[in-house]
Amino acid sequence: MDAPPDSPDRPAESRKIAPPSPGAASRGEARRGSLPSVPDDVPPATVRRGRRLATIVFLAVVAVFTLTQAGQITKQVLFPQVLRSNLGCEQSLASLYQALERARTAGEADLDQDTALARFRAALDPEWATLEGARVNCSSAEQRRSLDALERLRYAEEHAVRREAASLATLRRQVAADVAKHTQSGGR
Repeated sequence: MDAPPDSPDRPAESRKIAPPSPGAASRGEARRGSLPSVPDDVPPATVRRGRRLATIVFLAVVAVFTLTQAGQITKQVLFPQVLRSNLGCEQSLASLYQALERARTAGEADLDQDTALARFRAALDPEWATLEGARVNCSSAEQRRSLDALERLRYAEEHAVRREAASLATLRRQVAADVAKHTQSGGR
C-alpha cells in the first residue's frame, strides 16, 4: 500500500509540492518572513533597519508611559499631599470622631450597598481630608494611639456599613414583600 503523496514516510523527491498561487506573492504567502507591503527591490538591510527603528520607537513610547505612571505613584506614596489642620490634636480627634458619627448615620438608611458606602464616605469629609495634618499635630505616643484607634474605628464602621447594607437590604425587601402581601390580603 502506497503512502499518501504528502506523507512523511514517502521520500522527499517523490513528494509533490504545489507551486505558490499567482497572487500569493502579493498576499505575502510566497516567502516566509516577508512583509506584504515591502517591495522586492528594497534591500533586506533596509527592511531590518526599518523594523529595528519601529521596535525602538514602540519600546520608547511604552517606557516613557511606564516611567511616567511609576513616577506619579511614587510621588503619591512617598510624598503625600498633607492638608494642614489649624486645630490642635485634641480638637482634631474630636472633629474626626464627630464626622465618623455623622457618616455612620448617613450610611445606615440606604437599601443599596454602594449608595450607603458612598454616603458614608461623603459624610466623612471635610474633616477626614485633614487626617494627615492631624497626624502631624498629634506628636505624643498617647495621641498617636488615640488617632490610630480612631482610624481603625473608621474602617470598622465602613466595613459594618458595607456588611449591614448588604444583609439589611435582603431583610428589608423580605419585610416589605411580607407587609405588602398581608396588606393586600386584608391582614389574614
